[in-house]
Amino acid sequence: ETYSLFDPDTNQYLDSTWVTLTAGKTLEAYLNPNRASIKITNSSSQTITSATIWQHGGVNVLQMGILEGIAPGESRFFRVPYGSGFYYQVAVITQEGLSYLFGDTTTVLAKDQQFHVLLTDPVNK
Repeated sequence: ETYSLFDPDTNQYLDSTWVTLTAGKTLEAYLNPNRASIKITNSSSQTITSATIWQHGGVNVLQMGILEGIAPGESRFFRVPYGSGFYYQVAVITQEGLSYLFGDTTTVLAKDQQFHVLLTDPVNK
């Protein structure tokens, strides 16, 4: 969840690839982390209608992506750049319209690091 594959033919990073396997031949793949990621796990009883990932850096705030329709029991991840010049926040909205904000100025991700957002049902007192 913290790497992308580099395709030298297109000179870009890819999230997936196809490999043709031949019987009797051994192939090896070395995967070195080159990204960080945000993972959202929905352990609540409500569907997450949207989870918006924000990158904050100085005066700049960038929307990195939106994950939608995360059902109870599901997890999804989103690859993000790593570095010390910015931090991440995730705004989660549930099917009932409840909103939650995860992350703050300490949510700075290094290479191969993941920010795990875990949504659970509120505890009634």
